[in-house]
Amino acid sequence: MPQPREPEPGADLDQLTTPTLAIFGANDPLVPLQANIARLRETADRTPRPQQIAVFPDADHRLQSGTSFAPGNLTCLSTWRRELRIRS
Repeated sequence: MPQPREPEPGADLDQLTTPTLAIFGANDPLVPLQANIARLRETADRTPRPQQIAVFPDADHRLQSGTSFAPGNLTCLSTWRRELRIRS
């Protein structure tokens, strides 16, 4: 039986031209935080897309801290959206 592989999004990220907001929870046991941030930065250097990376220190994979959204998560989303409208 084949073993599952780690996803390799590099080729997809190289083709992505839409503005990208990558949000991570620092306590996410499923996503390798530093590797994903490095990959996003690496591909953003090669593509002409606006990009922002946000890491919420107490958040898990669902971007929650305890039973609610991580502090600042919703503000981050609304600010990103507002700034995109200004740039357009």
